[in-house]
Amino acid sequence: MILDIISLEGMGILVALTIGLTEAIKRGFGVKARFIPLVALGIGIILTFLVNLGLTEFGGGLSFAGVIVLGIATGLESVGLFSGVKNFFQKR
Repeated sequence: MILDIISLEGMGILVALTIGLTEAIKRGFGVKARFIPLVALGIGIILTFLVNLGLTEFGGGLSFAGVIVLGIATGLESVGLFSGVKNFFQKR
Protein backbone atom coordinates (compact mmCIF):
# COMPACT_ATOMS: atom_id res chain seq x y z
CA MET A 1 0.00 0.00 0.00
CA ILE A 2 1.31 3.41 -0.97
CA LEU A 3 1.18 6.09 1.73
CA ASP A 4 -0.82 8.98 0.35
CA ILE A 5 0.53 11.96 2.28
CA ILE A 6 -2.39 14.18 1.36
CA SER A 7 -4.91 11.80 2.95
CA LEU A 8 -6.01 12.21 6.55
CA GLU A 9 -4.43 8.90 7.54
CA GLY A 10 -1.12 9.80 5.91
CA MET A 11 -1.00 13.15 7.67
CA GLY A 12 -1.83 11.46 10.97
CA ILE A 13 1.08 9.08 10.53
CA LEU A 14 3.48 11.91 9.66
CA VAL A 15 2.31 14.00 12.64
CA ALA A 16 2.69 11.04 15.02
CA LEU A 17 6.20 10.32 13.72
CA THR A 18 7.12 13.99 14.02
CA ILE A 19 5.91 14.13 17.63
CA GLY A 20 7.85 11.00 18.54
CA LEU A 21 11.08 12.05 16.84
CA THR A 22 10.87 15.57 18.26
CA GLU A 23 10.42 14.22 21.79
CA ALA A 24 13.30 11.77 21.29
CA ILE A 25 15.60 14.57 20.12
CA LYS A 26 14.50 16.79 23.02
CA ARG A 27 15.26 14.12 25.60
CA GLY A 28 18.31 12.63 23.89
CA PHE A 29 20.16 15.83 23.03
CA GLY A 30 18.80 18.13 25.73
CA VAL A 31 17.34 20.66 23.30
CA LYS A 32 15.75 23.64 25.09
CA ALA A 33 11.96 23.89 24.95
CA ARG A 34 12.01 27.15 22.98
CA PHE A 35 13.74 25.43 20.05
CA ILE A 36 11.33 22.47 19.85
CA PRO A 37 9.00 24.11 17.28
CA LEU A 38 11.97 24.63 14.95
CA VAL A 39 13.07 21.03 15.45
CA ALA A 40 9.53 19.85 14.69
CA LEU A 41 9.41 21.96 11.51
CA GLY A 42 12.68 20.47 10.32
CA ILE A 43 11.58 16.92 11.08
CA GLY A 44 8.23 17.52 9.40
CA ILE A 45 9.90 18.77 6.22
CA ILE A 46 12.43 15.91 6.19
CA LEU A 47 9.76 13.22 6.73
CA THR A 48 7.53 14.72 4.05
CA PHE A 49 10.49 14.84 1.65
CA LEU A 50 11.34 11.18 2.32
CA VAL A 51 7.75 10.04 1.83
CA ASN A 52 7.54 12.11 -1.35
CA LEU A 53 10.64 10.35 -2.70
CA GLY A 54 8.86 7.04 -2.22
CA LEU A 55 5.74 8.31 -3.95
CA THR A 56 7.69 9.66 -6.91
CA GLU A 57 8.83 6.13 -7.80
CA PHE A 58 5.17 5.11 -8.12
CA GLY A 59 4.18 8.06 -10.30
CA GLY A 60 2.87 10.25 -7.49
CA GLY A 61 4.49 12.92 -5.46
CA LEU A 62 4.47 16.64 -4.84
CA SER A 63 6.44 19.56 -6.17
CA PHE A 64 9.26 20.98 -4.06
CA ALA A 65 7.02 23.80 -2.84
CA GLY A 66 4.32 21.26 -1.96
CA VAL A 67 6.80 19.26 0.11
CA ILE A 68 7.89 22.38 2.01
CA VAL A 69 4.32 23.54 2.69
CA LEU A 70 3.14 20.08 3.76
CA GLY A 71 6.27 19.63 5.91
CA ILE A 72 5.66 22.94 7.66
CA ALA A 73 2.02 21.98 8.22
CA THR A 74 3.10 18.62 9.65
CA GLY A 75 5.58 20.25 12.04
CA LEU A 76 3.10 22.87 13.22
CA GLU A 77 0.35 20.27 13.68
CA SER A 78 2.63 18.09 15.78
CA VAL A 79 3.66 20.97 18.06
CA GLY A 80 0.06 22.10 18.49
CA LEU A 81 -1.24 18.59 19.14
CA PHE A 82 1.46 17.81 21.68
CA SER A 83 1.00 21.13 23.47
CA GLY A 84 -2.79 20.82 23.52
CA VAL A 85 -2.77 17.30 24.95
CA LYS A 86 -0.12 18.21 27.52
CA ASN A 87 -2.07 21.27 28.69
CA PHE A 88 -5.34 19.31 28.83
CA PHE A 89 -3.94 16.68 31.18
CA GLN A 90 -1.80 19.04 33.26
CA LYS A 91 -3.16 19.66 36.74
CA ARG A 92 -3.63 23.28 37.66
